[in-house]
This record gives sequence, C-alpha cells and structure tokens, in this order.
Amino acid sequence: MNKKSVWVVALVAALAAHAHGHQFDREQDFRVVVSGYGVIVVDYLGRNSDVRIPPRIRGLPVVGIGDGVFEGRGLSSVVIPNGVVSIGRWAFSGNQLVSVTMGNRVASIGYAAFYSNRLTSITLPNSIETIGDHAFNSNQLDSVIIPGGVTSIGVGAFANNLLNSVTIVGNTVVSIRGFAFHNNRLAYLTIGDGVGSINESAFTGALRYVSQISIGKNVNLRSSAPSDVVWTGFSNAYHAKGHRPGVYTLRDGNWYFQPN
Repeated sequence: MNKKSVWVVALVAALAAHAHGHQFDREQDFRVVVSGYGVIVVDYLGRNSDVRIPPRIRGLPVVGIGDGVFEGRGLSSVVIPNGVVSIGRWAFSGNQLVSVTMGNRVASIGYAAFYSNRLTSITLPNSIETIGDHAFNSNQLDSVIIPGGVTSIGVGAFANNLLNSVTIVGNTVVSIRGFAFHNNRLAYLTIGDGVGSINESAFTGALRYVSQISIGKNVNLRSSAPSDVVWTGFSNAYHAKGHRPGVYTLRDGNWYFQPN
C-alpha cells in the first residue's frame, strides 16, 4: 500500500470515529440516578435543540426518562434509545418538537409527556402498553396507529391535534378514556377486535368530517354521548346491527353497514 492509500484509509477511519463520537449527546450533559440494572435521566444540562440520548451512561443502560427532564427546553428533535422502558410526566412537554424517535422497548408514556409540541407524525413501537393522560395533546398529528400491545389510552391523550385517521389495532386495549381524541377532524376511524371499553366522550368533537368507521369483533361501546351527534348516530347503528363487525359509512346523515 502506497503512502497516498495509507493516508486515505487513515482519513476515512478518523472521519468514521468522529461521526460515531457525535452520534449521541455527551454523557456529561445528563444527570442520572441508578435504578435497578440501569439509570434514569433526571436532568439535562446541555443546550442542544436536537437531542440524542446515549444508550448507556456511566456504563449502565438508560432505562427511563424522569418527570419534566426536557420540559420547555426549546427542543426540535429527540432520539430515545432502545433501552428506555418508561417516559415520565411532562418529560418533553412545551417544546417545538417536530421529530421523535422512540426505542423499541418503551412500555409507558406518562402524563402530558409530549404535550404542546409540533409533531405531525409519531411512530409508536409495538412495546407500548399505556399512553398516559394528555400524552400527545396539543400537537399537529394528522394520523396515528395505536399498536396491538396497548392496554389503555388516557384522558385527552391525542386531543387537540389535526387527526384525519386513527387506527386502533385492538386485541389488548382495555379502555379508551374520556376525550382521548377530542377536537380532531377524523375522516376515517378503525377500531380493531376486542377493544374492551370506549368511553362515550372519547371522540367528542372529532367526528365532524367522518365518513367511515370500521369496527372489529367484540368491541364494547358505552352508552352514546348526547353531546356528540355523530358518535350517537354511529353507536345507535352499531347496536341496531347487533354489534356486528364491519364498515359503517355515513352518507346524507344515515349510517350504512357493510360486513367484513
């Protein structure tokens, strides 16, 4: 290998090392507490608007984000590593987040964790089990898919967005609480098999533009909410059809049913 080739190889290696070193924010930018086999981030000392949380700090895996750690820090994006299992209350609220990348082990998202940001999309990992009250309230989401592992969706969890489409995979969802999707502009709603309980106010103010609701087997709709005419009409049609799964289409003020 001649001198030029050696120099090129050395330069490429140096650039690769530099890029790897800047893949995550510095460990010293985070204050952590040890919890079990890992650490929980309890404070952020850095000034970056694009934050990439390292997967390990002090040689231990990062397993949680504490309450209010990044609240109101002017963040525009965040990468949450795969080891994180829980995201605390108000953890990322009051920022200008347009991008959130979640690791594949996040199981719980706390109260108002991403409240009041600028998210237009979010990919929830299949590991998610609970979505806390107001978790994504007051963003700009236009669609969301709730994975099959989710057991509960909290009060106002996706309220005050721009949702056009919601898909709830179902199977494990035990409850969708009041005003969970309040004040959106849904055109399409898909509710999977076996959703245990949908609060009568879950979609209040979200169905003004709805044209189609697809519903699976063994879905439990509570009594209709008199405050939402569209949901009341759908609920009445669903009960009149004997809770049959299928596609309910709204045309000229009437609900038409088509079995799956």
